[in-house]
Amino acid sequence: MIRAFWARHYERGRCSFIFLAIMLLVLAKFTWLKYGDLIIDTGRELYVPAKLAGGALLYKDIFYLYGPFSPYFNALLFKIFGVHISSLLVGGIITAALTTLAIYRLSRQFLKVAASTITALTFLVLLAFGHYTYLGNYNFILPYSYPATHAILFALASFFFFFRFLRDQQRKPLILAGASLCLCLLTRIEIGIMLGAALSGAILLNTSSRSRAALLVQCVFLPLAVAGAVYAGFAIASAGKLNDSNIWDLLKSNTATSSPFAAWLAGTDAPLANLRLMMNAAFFYCFLIAWASAGAWGLRKIPTLALTPLARAGGCAMIMLLAAGIFFFLEHVFTFEHQYRPLPIIYLLTIFLARDLKLAVLSFFSLLLASRMLLDMHPWHYGFYILVPGLIVYHAFFFRIIPDRIKVPKPAMHGAFFLMLSIFLTHYLLVSRSYYAGRTLPVISDRGTLNMIDSEIGRSSRLLVTFLKENTADKATVVVLPEGLTINFLTGRDNPLYYYSYLPQDLARDSINDAVIRELKEKKVDYIVLVNRPLEEYGKHAFGQDYAQKIWGYVSDHYAPYAGIGPMPYTSEARGQFSARIYQRKE
Repeated sequence: MIRAFWARHYERGRCSFIFLAIMLLVLAKFTWLKYGDLIIDTGRELYVPAKLAGGALLYKDIFYLYGPFSPYFNALLFKIFGVHISSLLVGGIITAALTTLAIYRLSRQFLKVAASTITALTFLVLLAFGHYTYLGNYNFILPYSYPATHAILFALASFFFFFRFLRDQQRKPLILAGASLCLCLLTRIEIGIMLGAALSGAILLNTSSRSRAALLVQCVFLPLAVAGAVYAGFAIASAGKLNDSNIWDLLKSNTATSSPFAAWLAGTDAPLANLRLMMNAAFFYCFLIAWASAGAWGLRKIPTLALTPLARAGGCAMIMLLAAGIFFFLEHVFTFEHQYRPLPIIYLLTIFLARDLKLAVLSFFSLLLASRMLLDMHPWHYGFYILVPGLIVYHAFFFRIIPDRIKVPKPAMHGAFFLMLSIFLTHYLLVSRSYYAGRTLPVISDRGTLNMIDSEIGRSSRLLVTFLKENTADKATVVVLPEGLTINFLTGRDNPLYYYSYLPQDLARDSINDAVIRELKEKKVDYIVLVNRPLEEYGKHAFGQDYAQKIWGYVSDHYAPYAGIGPMPYTSEARGQFSARIYQRKE
């Protein structure tokens, strides 16, 4: 009876689903309304869908860097549930839940139930709800970019359906794999291209495929054509605005050769130092494997001795000694910050060592996706979505490939790796917990509440939101320079300009500066808000001083000081704190 119950519910994953669902709800309850930022990135993901829900046309009436799926999907949520932060948070929870399910189902193709459950749990705790920086933008619930999380979900779905096609050779999963690729392309085109390359490689390498050309057309080329037609339609509907926009400047700024911030994220700002850290981390993994192998060899010798109480005690003591050694090693030598450093090496080894085409293809996609953080892999910043498919490869490498390839007894290797995962995940959880626990400062509006970290920066930024709500008309128009669209969303004050971000990468060309000035004139914007948003990551110091001088010249001539919070932005007194100056249009 018990064995039948176990086979029915455990082996089929029902127990895992219940456990993961409970963990999702617990994490959501603990972190609810503690995401996002008042200045950086969050506002775009809130404000653009709100404009679309009000009838604006993407790329024509308002600019957007990414594909059209996410803003229109979130606009639909606003239409259904109202223009409120919670509407998108629910959508984020659903995305996290579906991604968890996809990770578990994909992992089950390579791993057993327990290891697959650990992989999905790691995603939930580490990535979906992780919080490792002052900003609360790097999670699946209210991310800096919903297209990032949606694209990863579509990529995982495409792999799931394609792998099912490889197993069953039926047409329906192939169609679904192609449809998922198309949606991925319409969400984040660069991730879609990587996905298309991985699927193409799988088709070409699959020896059981009788018609590779037909499969490529159905699964890759047709989705590419459909996505291309959609983008062409938007380009035409935008009446040339998309073609004349700064989209190519922004795409270029995301490469490590053009942006100090992108170079720092990729690790190319200090390549030798980061390569050394990567190799050190790889060596530490080798040491961990050797330690587990030595322990397994010693434990194998114990049964050859007389099974006396003394021998049993010796075996227990050896297990405890091995675990204590691993614990000491992971706490004081190989710390959790370096856990994912050698992922590119692991991806490459998996491609060549895996006897499973599916795992090799998933590893190839993970390697392509890792290009943005190749020399500095970690779960914070953009790692919260870049690492997602790699988690499956990473766990498969240590739970399956290593024990099979070097003949380490599986219980020893699994036990050592599980202990490492438990220790590291606990550290990540404690870091996230400390940041979430500090988010006790509510910024309340009719469109929802965000809890900020209770600090001088948080209190001053909340004061700006309160001031604008109380001292400007409901229909007043407000432009926040150089960034701060969350303030527009929470206050309900419209930014009528086509462009809403004015960072150095946004204003790299004179034509964009001229377009902003032209719209400021035509739209007669009521208020300009200058905030002390740090710009060092872009290689600049101050808006209106070492870039955007023409725009600031226009503001100085046509707007008068109205109010201020803290010292003047971009002065030595304002360094390291939040400050703002509000300017009112002259009559």
